[in-house]
Amino acid sequence: MSSFRFDRLLEIKEKLLEHKQRELEAAVTSLAAVVEDIKKVEEETADTYGQLTSRCLTGRELSILTGYLSYLDATKASLCDEKRKREDRVSAVRNELQALEIELKTLEKLKAKALQTIKKARNRKEQKVMDDLALRIEKQ
Repeated sequence: MSSFRFDRLLEIKEKLLEHKQRELEAAVTSLAAVVEDIKKVEEETADTYGQLTSRCLTGRELSILTGYLSYLDATKASLCDEKRKREDRVSAVRNELQALEIELKTLEKLKAKALQTIKKARNRKEQKVMDDLALRIEKQ
């Protein structure tokens, strides 16, 4: 492969790497947002339990608070599912990022080997030309 092709491949892989890094940052940020929402729901649940135990309640108040607790539990369950999905996404993006980094290093090594091979071939040609010149001078 020519040096241009390696340069172009490396450039493309680096752009993909940058894109995946931005994607990872976005995924981590969204995961943090879900975790924050879960904390808020847990705090709201604790406050509601506090209201249940702090005073005597009428039947209507008790019914409303228990319904609200059921709603908060369902919300927390859905947020936990969302958190699991986002954690899986973060993990997948990290794996893709690691694979891209490995590909990039491999391409860099291949480019270096190709350049070294080209350099050796040039040196051989130069040496052959020099040997031919030396032979011509000796024949004269």
